[in-house]
Amino acid sequence: VKPDGQTASHHELPSTSELCEPPTPPPTPQSGQSAVPLKCAVCGDTALCKHYGAVACSGCKGFFRRTVWKQRTYKCPGENDCTINADVRSCRACRYAQCIRVRMNPRAVQGDLAECRKNGVICTPPKRRATYKRREASG
Repeated sequence: VKPDGQTASHHELPSTSELCEPPTPPPTPQSGQSAVPLKCAVCGDTALCKHYGAVACSGCKGFFRRTVWKQRTYKCPGENDCTINADVRSCRACRYAQCIRVRMNPRAVQGDLAECRKNGVICTPPKRRATYKRREASG
């Protein structure tokens, strides 16, 4: 919904670069040195670019997107201070809280209209399979 109360059309959604944007480029490495790989702000795993406003690995990006799409709420079985790292991401409540802490933006998740650039190719979320009722054979 736009500020004047009208509904935005799908043509007015954030551009591709706003949904999946590469982070600020690191300084050019000196000859013989490799660039430092990006770290996911949520779990510390290797990341390729920014997703929903924060540098995130594909696992945390997908977890965040599914949580927002399905409007999930999670409850921590502990004290809301579970360890979230590349090896341990099992507490969904603490993982989602960490996504929000690192400023991943739920409003940036655009459902089936979302597009992001990945390795120069446009990727879209998988479409839901249509469910068909089996026709009974007439005999």
